Amino acid sequence: MSHIKRYKYLNIVEKYMTEGIQKGYCYLSVEDDELNGRTIKIHGQDLINFGSGSYLGLETDRRLIDGAIEGALRYGTQFSSSRAYVASGQHSELEALLAQIFNVSADCVIVLPSTTLAHMSVIPVTIESKDVIVLDRHVHNTVRMAVNLLKSLENGVEAIEIPHNRLDILEQKIKELRNRASRIWYMIDSIYSMHGDIGPLKTLEDMLNDYERLYVYVDDAHGMSWKGISGRGYMLDTIKLHSKMVIATSLNKSFGAAGGALVFPEKKWSQRVRTCGEPLIFTGPMQPPLLGACIASAKVHLSDEIRTLQSDLLTRIKYCNELLKKYNVPIEELIAPIFFVRVGKRDKTRFLAENLRRDGYYFNVATFPAVPPERTGIRFTVTVHHSLDDIQNLIEAIASYLKEFDR
Repeated sequence: MSHIKRYKYLNIVEKYMTEGIQKGYCYLSVEDDELNGRTIKIHGQDLINFGSGSYLGLETDRRLIDGAIEGALRYGTQFSSSRAYVASGQHSELEALLAQIFNVSADCVIVLPSTTLAHMSVIPVTIESKDVIVLDRHVHNTVRMAVNLLKSLENGVEAIEIPHNRLDILEQKIKELRNRASRIWYMIDSIYSMHGDIGPLKTLEDMLNDYERLYVYVDDAHGMSWKGISGRGYMLDTIKLHSKMVIATSLNKSFGAAGGALVFPEKKWSQRVRTCGEPLIFTGPMQPPLLGACIASAKVHLSDEIRTLQSDLLTRIKYCNELLKKYNVPIEELIAPIFFVRVGKRDKTRFLAENLRRDGYYFNVATFPAVPPERTGIRFTVTVHHSLDDIQNLIEAIASYLKEFDR
């Protein structure tokens, strides 16, 4: 993107975001003295929170809270040093526990302060000048940020975009590029954060086996914890960790704590990131209270209890899908706890959002730049904090307001 085009783009983004702030859709602050996971107070109104990514409700679990307290008591509020020099022993403990969750060796897992920094650590040092990057159109923006960083550092790297989930086009690109690209990196989400849809992962696994030059980079942030053995995530619940695959995931969201993690198929890849990944070398680490919460969460994941939490969430997802079908809300049946009601034009989305907010619901209003201006809508999530009645009341309200558009 040229400087002029980017300047115009930023002006448009600022315009839409400013409008969203004025309408009360974004940059809000909760007014609660304490949070219970189910409700939040905004502008004096108690709202049922259908905007949380903490799908298993672990953010209010006493064990994670105690873990954070213990981390602060033992190590202080911060351990102020780059991991490249010295770190608290919590990092090694957490990475060993995560290795059990992901069923890999401990030296194949790296913990970072966020999933964004994970992308920034691995992509610029793993992709080489003769590689080509193929981005799914809906891949998370933070992956794109890391790719753009790489392109600014390494002018020879080519990055192209293909339509969402079009593995047939990916296959065409592989055939076109195989004589000039050392490796072709396809970058995707396992669960797409806006619409909650998934990719054809089984077919992708077959392609990894069929095409020697194909590699896959996966953001599994929204698939973590609520799916898979020990909560290892949707990606590894669907296909095995391939020798040509790198996974970045989140220890926020369902994991209930903080930070991000990278999972590699072998040590040589993780070693490259440990020794060359600039966010690991030049930025601060995850801090002791958050590491303590992560360790406590990892232990929950490695217990039988994780299956109960997953089952509780899946019950709510299934019930939500049944209600959406019953009330003819135009959403495809999904397996993830993320739902997107596409409304279309902004004025209709504004009507729906204002009425639902007045009825006592918090959710995400999706507009540009998150989605194209003509494809706006509302995005809501389901967590174990919600009762079945909460879900039913929301879907009934959405359905009733959508009917207004047909009159």
